[in-house]
Amino acid sequence: MRPSRSITALGCLFSLAGAGGCAPTSDDPLGSTLSTSGQESHRRDAGRDARSDAGRDATATDARAADANPDARADATSDSAARCMPTVTLEVLSPAVDPRLSEGSPARVRVRVDDAGRAPGELHPLTVTVRRGGTALAALLTREDLSPGSALELAWDGTAQARPLEPGPITVEARYGCALAGVHATREASLVVLRVGVLQAQVNAGDGVRLPLLWHRAGGLARNYWVAAVTRPVLSRGANTSALQRALPLVWSDLSTPPMDGAGAVATSGYNLPFALQAGGRPELALTFGRVEGAAVPLRARVDGLSAAADVMVTDGGAGAFRWAASPAPQVGRYELAVKVRYDARGADGAWRELGAETLALRAYGLLGPQTVARTTRAPYAAWVAVADAVTGWVGGATRDPLEVASRVVRGVHRELGLGYDTVQGASAYTDYTGEGFDGGRFDLSAFLARDNGATVNCSDCASIVSTYANLVGCDLGYNILTQDFPLHAIRAIGGTRFTSDPFRRGRPGGFSYHAVTSPSGLGRVFDATLAVDGDSDPSRSPYLDTLVDGLDQAFYLRHLSPARVEVSHDDKTLIE
Repeated sequence: MRPSRSITALGCLFSLAGAGGCAPTSDDPLGSTLSTSGQESHRRDAGRDARSDAGRDATATDARAADANPDARADATSDSAARCMPTVTLEVLSPAVDPRLSEGSPARVRVRVDDAGRAPGELHPLTVTVRRGGTALAALLTREDLSPGSALELAWDGTAQARPLEPGPITVEARYGCALAGVHATREASLVVLRVGVLQAQVNAGDGVRLPLLWHRAGGLARNYWVAAVTRPVLSRGANTSALQRALPLVWSDLSTPPMDGAGAVATSGYNLPFALQAGGRPELALTFGRVEGAAVPLRARVDGLSAAADVMVTDGGAGAFRWAASPAPQVGRYELAVKVRYDARGADGAWRELGAETLALRAYGLLGPQTVARTTRAPYAAWVAVADAVTGWVGGATRDPLEVASRVVRGVHRELGLGYDTVQGASAYTDYTGEGFDGGRFDLSAFLARDNGATVNCSDCASIVSTYANLVGCDLGYNILTQDFPLHAIRAIGGTRFTSDPFRRGRPGGFSYHAVTSPSGLGRVFDATLAVDGDSDPSRSPYLDTLVDGLDQAFYLRHLSPARVEVSHDDKTLIE
């Protein structure tokens, strides 16, 4: 009686699990199925099987028959060992890996395997592991069977159990062989886990102009001015490689105070300050690098959209300079820059391969030029961050024409700051004239930014706001005084919604005892955020064409402001109190 096929199949599966040598008969369809699934068993010589089975009990299973013949099993193992000649080659394509780079590239390893003997039915397991000092840290690959002649490329991100490894040398080991014969070939290769990154970034003038920025309430104290010198790094992660454990700092967004340390002083590390440029220039970016381990692996740095005179090699504490190919602030505007720094490692073959990248988030204000309020560089005469942020937001990168910038300042002040005209007395809240008459205009900019005296203003305040905001970003506007006691055509005051010739609500046509406006000297253009005039052909009656005074011709403006003759005096700068 022949044994059942189900028992034969069970014997073969058991033998495979134990790396034994079950031989299904050539006419057994289960044997064919196991071979095509990759679970090939070692087939014994058909003649030897026939001799060893002679005289056995016909009711014994095929598995028991095999177990009853240890010599046959030993012969099969010996035969496989004699024919198994495994080889493995291991090539490290990336000489280094940085698991902490925010945009890191994994290390790549190429493995090729073969078995010159090609023992039939043999399983060929492959393991690739990462080791340090004899300790296995991570398994890159475990395969129970990989056909001879195969090639694989593996990637490793520098972690073990999802945690970045500390810097230091690493050994990659590949082990390939024959399971039945117990014969293996092993190869090892080395790479380095390192840490690299930017410690500081500085923006230099290049072929343009770098401009200082001023914070007006350092530490929250009014008029406690702090100016970021143009020689100060715009970004500082830290002074040494310990700072590489921290993420790059985000752009500092407080418009009144710079970042402070625990002692109440302006922070010297762990900051990222906005900076100002004259619009259109191509500045230089100077980077200082930190690096841990991997001293034998050459590294270089590249920056997307910037160029360097030669390869910038990365050493611990080393620096490199890059020039923007195009201006990062081509117009007056606020620019959020994403500066991608890429790192390459050079392998033993001399080829550069990308190690990874990190992106510096920087903020640049494009301004017209240095402030024009006063002929000094001492505080408070620098571009105030709060003012630069407002003006560049209003201009939005649309222009660097001074008259158009001044026009957009008028529109911003008139529409965006939530101000309203004093319809009771027309008194100023933030401006004083400290000389005779209207001489010596002074503007309390710090109090205005905090709205210490509220949001109700008059013409002197509006002239001070427009001229100061424009002048701090490089325009050149002075204030003019219109006199004296003149009547009005219908106007719409700042914060108002209707046209009237009675802005003080006295029940009869009214007028101004004086009126302050701004203009660029000698150009005959008027910039006035206090009011809108009726810009149609007949300002004496409705309907009214709402027309902002954002650079109107002076003669046109005066005709549409008043039916009387108006005198224009003064061409002075309003100083900052």
